[in-house]
Amino acid sequence: MSDTAWVREGPQTLREGQEKRFAVVWEGAATVTSGTDEIYANGSTQTVLTGSISIVGNVESTRLLTVPAGAGGLTYVWEVAAVVDGNLTKAGVQIEILKPGQEM
Repeated sequence: MSDTAWVREGPQTLREGQEKRFAVVWEGAATVTSGTDEIYANGSTQTVLTGSISIVGNVESTRLLTVPAGAGGLTYVWEVAAVVDGNLTKAGVQIEILKPGQEM
């Protein structure tokens, strides 16, 4: 089962096998278009996102992240971008991936 989290700031924690979407609120924005998102670990793009981005009003919902087995101990950076009121705007969420059995 996947769930959506509203993110104001990081870092966040996830576990191997967990699925998650984030909803980014571009506060005060009148128009939000052209949403993108990407996940990085150690500066390299990760292929862990599926589906599509949706934008409703000033809320951008990311693609679905599925944390793969063996990712425990990594730090992901989820970069989310959109054209907000005519300007390219970016936000980043730091995600600590916990190893099996690891406490937060």
